[in-house]
Amino acid sequence: MAMAWLATLMDRLRAAQGTRPGAQQRRILSIIERRDAFPDESRLLDALSAELAAVAEPDSIEERTVELLAAHLRGPGGEGFERAGAPLARQLDFWQALARRSGSPLARACRADLLLLAGQADRALDEFLDAVEGDASLVHFRPELEALARERAGEAHLRYRMACLRAALAGFRPDGEPGDAERGDDPDDGQDDGQDDDYVRELYGELLDEHRGDPDALARIRELGALIDQAVDRGDLPRAIVRRAPRP
Repeated sequence: MAMAWLATLMDRLRAAQGTRPGAQQRRILSIIERRDAFPDESRLLDALSAELAAVAEPDSIEERTVELLAAHLRGPGGEGFERAGAPLARQLDFWQALARRSGSPLARACRADLLLLAGQADRALDEFLDAVEGDASLVHFRPELEALARERAGEAHLRYRMACLRAALAGFRPDGEPGDAERGDDPDDGQDDGQDDDYVRELYGELLDEHRGDPDALARIRELGALIDQAVDRGDLPRAIVRRAPRP
């Protein structure tokens, strides 16, 4: 799991620390804190699954609960889980059930991570693309999945790059994209210097140019152009950003 995404997840959790954990999170944490009492990691997953199954309505599984599970099972505390842990198939079942019952893009991204570990690259990419379309911050999730989107090209790459544009408009930008390390930028220098604005403009223009012969793709891309206009109207982007038409 990419460190940039882990930092984003931990920021989410830290931001919620000032809020008292709800009853659902307390029950989940009480199980995780007894982790060493379980004979193996499969039993831990069984206990967590039973607790989650007791939630009356599937969509009542809260996003904070999913974030806690991701942090403890797939995040900084999850390294031992992968070394000693439950069979990969059991972990996949857990995250598939959680994604289905919660509707959480984060749960889908965690399952994509496991599918990649299982050597199921195509299924991993499909799950990842669905996840980033549901949660823009997940473009940071795992560089290997981003590389798969580029390698598959076509529709997969288009979906990924459109997700990148949505993410940039929301204040996120995937590692390794133009305007980041390739330009020698320091993401931690505390200065923007308009680089994110340039990234939005350039990526949108590139998408228009690359798909100028595909009316259906252009229509989808221009829907994002409307989001750029809204960001300009709100003052989030400078009016210097001009959405140019594709070259003839």
